[in-house]
Amino acid sequence: METYNKSILEYDDVILALDYAEERGEKRGIQKGEKRGEKRGREKERIDLILNAYRNNISIEDITKFTGLSVEQIRNIILTN
Repeated sequence: METYNKSILEYDDVILALDYAEERGEKRGIQKGEKRGEKRGREKERIDLILNAYRNNISIEDITKFTGLSVEQIRNIILTN
């Protein structure tokens, strides 16, 4: 009976460890997903800003000053969006 009880306790310890690992993995996944989403949101916002500036007759050269992007990058964004 003592061996049986010891086995049950060991099994419970394994289950707890697995639950902890799963929870920790989920938290990491959520954090990574949030960071990716935030990055994509900032990129979209930057693209929208560039497009709106261009559509409002702000020169590409001026847009580069505000964004830090090159003329080629700005032109590429304008042409692909």
